[in-house]
Amino acid sequence: LARLHGQAQLKQVTLEPHFPEKAGPAHFLGDRAVLLRVLQNLLSNAITHSPAETLISAGYGVVSGNKIDFFVKDHGPGIAPEHCDAIFNKFFQLEKKQDGGLHTTGLGLTFCKMAVSAHKGDIQVESDGQNGSRFFFRLPITIDPTANTDV
Repeated sequence: LARLHGQAQLKQVTLEPHFPEKAGPAHFLGDRAVLLRVLQNLLSNAITHSPAETLISAGYGVVSGNKIDFFVKDHGPGIAPEHCDAIFNKFFQLEKKQDGGLHTTGLGLTFCKMAVSAHKGDIQVESDGQNGSRFFFRLPITIDPTANTDV
């Protein structure tokens, strides 16, 4: 979140962290730089597509006891349900910018999918096409039964 604070300020959106108070005795193995890039890509997309003076939530939590769920939720225009799977495909773009803005290659979400898959996880988006989007990726975790649960 700190790395994208400036971009958020320029767009006049607020980044709100959601982290559990106690992480518990769980861990996962991963490439920190690659996973940070995935999160930065999701956050950057959320900032780009969110209207000014809206909130973007990002964080993580443990789901189903054996996966960690990292998420980014925005209040932008959303993604039509029929496009929710396709946006992770190479070169797929929902719309071309007509305002002279930068055109992207459409590879950012493809990278995210490949990186998360390499970590034995999955990435998805939830959206009704009108009320923002919630991107999330889940990675397998290991519970250490010998760890102190008060940490």
